[in-house]
Amino acid sequence: MVAKLLITLGVSTTGGFLLRKLKIPGGMILGAVVASLLLTLVSPWGYMPKAAKSISQLLAGAYIASSVTVNEIKEIRRHFKPTVFLLLGHLVLNLGLGTLLYAIGPFDMITSYASLIPGGLSEIPLVAEEMGGDSSIVLVIQFLRIVFSLLSFPLVASRLSKTPESSMDDQVVDHKKGSLLVVLMTCLTGLLGAILFKSIHFPAGILVGSMLSTLVLQILTNKAWLPRSLRWLSQILAGAYIGCLITSSSMAIMRESFAVIAISSLLYILGCFCISYCLHKFFGLPPRIATLSAMPAGVNDVAMIAADFNIKVGEIAFYQIARIILAVVFFPILLELLARVGFPFF
Repeated sequence: MVAKLLITLGVSTTGGFLLRKLKIPGGMILGAVVASLLLTLVSPWGYMPKAAKSISQLLAGAYIASSVTVNEIKEIRRHFKPTVFLLLGHLVLNLGLGTLLYAIGPFDMITSYASLIPGGLSEIPLVAEEMGGDSSIVLVIQFLRIVFSLLSFPLVASRLSKTPESSMDDQVVDHKKGSLLVVLMTCLTGLLGAILFKSIHFPAGILVGSMLSTLVLQILTNKAWLPRSLRWLSQILAGAYIGCLITSSSMAIMRESFAVIAISSLLYILGCFCISYCLHKFFGLPPRIATLSAMPAGVNDVAMIAADFNIKVGEIAFYQIARIILAVVFFPILLELLARVGFPFF
């Protein structure tokens, strides 16, 4: 297992840095996904434990919080209306495209709607299985949506006007703030928060717990900080984990129903682009921030991509965290209620 893990990490790291070197938007995580997926499909060496996802979420949460300033916290009120619109948009997409997938696809009602919940790869398939859906189908469709997101949203964002903000990496970092002690303190704070929120079964507990605890540290001391190398590590671990989730049996399912799965995923992506346009047009969000805020991928993936564009990730993380909590907490309850009343009534 150790040999497989090291090989997968090496291949994923190579793929990530290769695409980053080619200046492909979101290249680090996308390269890791593609490299680990190919390794998994063509050899028996692809392996990435669940701990990789947890470490990735821990680092991502700490990085997100450490790049948030006190001024951004004070401006949370102005995010309320666009957040409500964003969540309602995802709800409409889920009900509309879930109904379409159920009508033209070979899947049951729970599987159809759960496949289009705008959540994460790890949580949603498990939720679907508990509700009686097919977790393998849900995993494949969720994976395809995330891959389409990683391919399209960073590319579109790179073509939009540049947001006049600087990322954490562009700020002047004094010697004390960039010391090993500060990095260890930031990671330890994130770890304690992650353990706490995970123990109480909070949705996306590791990510949210790490982010909130590090945010408290940042507000109190203004010294929370993580170097760029740990951001890259988070992207590589997340990408490698996603790629290794897809097996030959999952690919067989994808081939059998590829047209239906691809159409539903692409329509969802197009719907999210419409949401991002409305966020910019009616709520005044800068084009890149609006695009990445509506991106239906993992919170840590989107935050890391935002950092690649030198965008402050705090605002984007606010929308993404709201989306993931809605997906994990509200959508399962909604689907259970719809199933009881026989929706969509055919």
